[in-house]
Amino acid sequence: EFQKTVSELMADSRDKTIIDLRKPEEFAKGSCEGAVNLYWEEFDPEHSGADREKPLYLLCYTGETSDEIAEALCRQGW
Repeated sequence: EFQKTVSELMADSRDKTIIDLRKPEEFAKGSCEGAVNLYWEEFDPEHSGADREKPLYLLCYTGETSDEIAEALCRQGW
């Protein structure tokens, strides 16, 4: 429901926040330009630097973790 392709993310020219939820060593191997690494187990949207007024993109390997977190964030008003 929440999943987007990397092409869709990169085509979004709005000011946005991109958070890579993978482990730091996985993030170090490469991510999307502008992404910030916050491991999913430690992710706290209120202390992540994310702005509720901007689109928030979450990245992981399969899309499952980011989809679950996106769903939870929507329930919390994000």
